[in-house]
Amino acid sequence: MKYSILMTSCLVVHVISKNLQHSVSPRPRDLLSVASEAVVDVISESTRPSSSLIFFTDGSTSSSALCQTVTSMDAAWGLSVFQFRDEDWKAHGNQTGFVEAIGLARKVRLSSHAVSVIVISEDLTFLTSFAERSLKGRLFVWTTRLLLVTRLALSDLRKVLSTRWTFSMMNTVALNVEENGRSSLYTHLPYSPEGAQIYKLGSWSRQFRLFLRSSFEIFPEKYDNFHGGYVNITSGVWAPFWDEKEVMAADGSKVKEYSGSDFMALDTIAKALNFRIRQVPTKDFVEVTQRVEERVSFIASIYYVVLVNRLERHDFTYTYQFSYESFCLSKPGLRPQWESLYYPLAHQVWAGTMTVLVIVPVVFVVIAHLRSRWDNVRTLDFCKLSLEVFKTFVGQNLTQSAFKTTSARLLITAWLVFSFIIGVAYRGNLTAYLTLPVYPPRPETVAELVETVERINMPSYGHDWKAFFTNSDSPVFQALGRLLFIGPSVHEGLNLVLEKNHALLCSLRYLEYTIAQDFTDVNGQTKLYIGRNPIFPSPAAWPIPHDAPYKPQLDRYLMAFAESGLYNKWIEDLIEIARRESSKKQEQQKEERARERTPRQRTQATYREAYAGASHAPWLRTGGGFACLPG
Repeated sequence: MKYSILMTSCLVVHVISKNLQHSVSPRPRDLLSVASEAVVDVISESTRPSSSLIFFTDGSTSSSALCQTVTSMDAAWGLSVFQFRDEDWKAHGNQTGFVEAIGLARKVRLSSHAVSVIVISEDLTFLTSFAERSLKGRLFVWTTRLLLVTRLALSDLRKVLSTRWTFSMMNTVALNVEENGRSSLYTHLPYSPEGAQIYKLGSWSRQFRLFLRSSFEIFPEKYDNFHGGYVNITSGVWAPFWDEKEVMAADGSKVKEYSGSDFMALDTIAKALNFRIRQVPTKDFVEVTQRVEERVSFIASIYYVVLVNRLERHDFTYTYQFSYESFCLSKPGLRPQWESLYYPLAHQVWAGTMTVLVIVPVVFVVIAHLRSRWDNVRTLDFCKLSLEVFKTFVGQNLTQSAFKTTSARLLITAWLVFSFIIGVAYRGNLTAYLTLPVYPPRPETVAELVETVERINMPSYGHDWKAFFTNSDSPVFQALGRLLFIGPSVHEGLNLVLEKNHALLCSLRYLEYTIAQDFTDVNGQTKLYIGRNPIFPSPAAWPIPHDAPYKPQLDRYLMAFAESGLYNKWIEDLIEIARRESSKKQEQQKEERARERTPRQRTQATYREAYAGASHAPWLRTGGGFACLPG
């Protein structure tokens, strides 16, 4: 019962015309009267199950022809009719009726499983307006089939099919009525073995009905094979995802060589779909997406985080990875200081040790006085006895002749055991402290970041992020948005991090790659660190124009890269290669500087390094050896 109710309630008719009953065709027989049977045959041949129908006419179609065509079709899944008056689409400035109709039709499309749209007009102005308004109103996706019923000269038909995105790139077929009563089916193929062309699919006549010329379907697939054609893309240098460098070709000319995980993905897709890459020049990342919005570029082949305000301007492919926006700061340094000797033991241990160190000499004096056996002790004053106790505490020799009585020897034995325990604990903690130094606290979360730094820098693409943080309900994100400054490049931002109390906000992978390549020394150490907790993981994908018809093909391959782990493997390999190349480059520079020195300079440098290592920290005698401490 529920299924029957759905079937009968899907019949929706929208008529935008105040004088539909007065529509009069300028010709004895209007366009739809002539092409009605052909339209019915084409739609019957190509309509998929559970498909809804939407009609658009320019007002020249008679109501009788429209009713005859509609009743001949199976429209159980829904039918919408939009018929316009002349003033609705001929007005250059005000086309409110057109905009409202496109909006209603889009709602029908979104609520339907499949939709076929039939546009009936032989007026070029109406067809052009429909193409523009349907593109802005986002009426069509690739699964929406468009049948254009018209009566134009072949030259005009070629022009209108090839110059409008809706007709040339989308799933569009034109049924052109000819003077001899026949009708021909045309479609625009943007990519074919002969290049972009208007292809004749077949014809219709009352005698032979629908005849197709080749194995093509009425609505052929256009983007499974690009036949070696060029596809415009935009991108920017954003290693390890996309990198460019100039190399010398065999003929001596300079050519660009591309690398990076996103380039590898695009190159693999290009080989699978048989197209060639043509990069559109851009000056920054803002212009990269602007070219996509203008449909000059078909793909921005560098990942962008999917934000709500970006979705208003362009679409995205399959989200093949998550971008972890993180912040980078300078590591708090360890300054050489005498307190380093104090850190291995706690305050309470030091206090107890100093107390015992004072009490033990006093006990010796008391024992000697009570025993009345002064002997050698009688010749020593309290200061000399304290010095003797301190000597044993730091591991110096014991003057045995100073302690002859049994009670004095028992006390000195207990003192030596105490000194040994304290010494072992001190040396062990000191070794651990020198091996794994304790750094001062550093910001690891966004809340700590906004309270610590003076400014947070972000590259030129960060305007969307600043708007996102500023409009957030979170006080922490609002504070982050106020501190965010857009402009410096990543390298400039990292240098500012080292020089000033600034932070850099960027994607985690790019920070790791840049730090490994340009801010890591020959020993693999760096003065920068990345916050432990990223701001939040964000889905990321390639920007493409709204409702791009080739999106399913891109999504299929990007999904395969992500699910197989291949994309992440590319990134990890590129970061490791960057680390190795950076280390190798620094070693070569070090060797070159060493070769440039004179023998005298090399000798002086050796002595300076030895002196610096010796003077950087004092030497502490512990037991039978020495321990080196930072100064």
